[in-house]
Amino acid sequence: MTIADIEKLLHKYDKYLETVEEISIEEQSGKPLCKLKDIAYSYDKIIAELFAREEERPKSVDAISIKGGFVNFIEFKDRKMHKQDAKQNIRMKISESLHSFERIIMNNNFMVVNGINSRFILVYSKQKNEEHIQKQRQKEPRRLNDALLSFSTLSTQKEFVHDKYDKLWRYVTEAISMNEEDFAKNKSLYL
Repeated sequence: MTIADIEKLLHKYDKYLETVEEISIEEQSGKPLCKLKDIAYSYDKIIAELFAREEERPKSVDAISIKGGFVNFIEFKDRKMHKQDAKQNIRMKISESLHSFERIIMNNNFMVVNGINSRFILVYSKQKNEEHIQKQRQKEPRRLNDALLSFSTLSTQKEFVHDKYDKLWRYVTEAISMNEEDFAKNKSLYL
C-alpha cells in the first residue's frame, strides 16, 4: 500500500475536508488558532461519526492531511502547554489516532507492515505559551521537544532522546512542535 492508496481510501471521508481555520477553532473561545484556508480532514469529526452510538470514543487529533510522503496527524492547542499535555494527553491522542486510523479507517495495520511514514505535528499558541517556553528554556531546555521526540522513530535531534523507553517506544516516524506562526510559514510542508 502506498500514500496514493491511502489518499484514495480517505476520499470516502471528503465531507470532512475543512479549512485549517475551521479545524483549529478552540471550543471555549470560539476562535481559530490558525487562520489558514488550506484544507485537511477534520479527524475529530470523522471519529465522532464512526463512534456516534458509543458511550466512549477514542481520543483523536484535530486533523489529518497527506503531504510530502507523510500522513500528518495534526493537533492544535490554543492554550498553555504543561508537562502533563506532552506526556499524557498528547501520547494518548497520538496512540489512539494511529490505532483508529490503521484499524478502523484503513481496516488494516498497513502503516507498520508497509513502512509508511507518519508525522505528528503539535501547533501551539505562541502568545499563550511564551512565558512558559521562556522559563523552560532557562530551566530545562527543549523539554517539550524531548517529550515529542520520544514518540518518533526518526529524529535529527537524537541527542535529546535519553532513556531506553524513549529509544524503543515510538508512535510516529517524526514528531514536531511549533507555534502557529511557524506552522503558517511552513504550511506547504504539511498541508
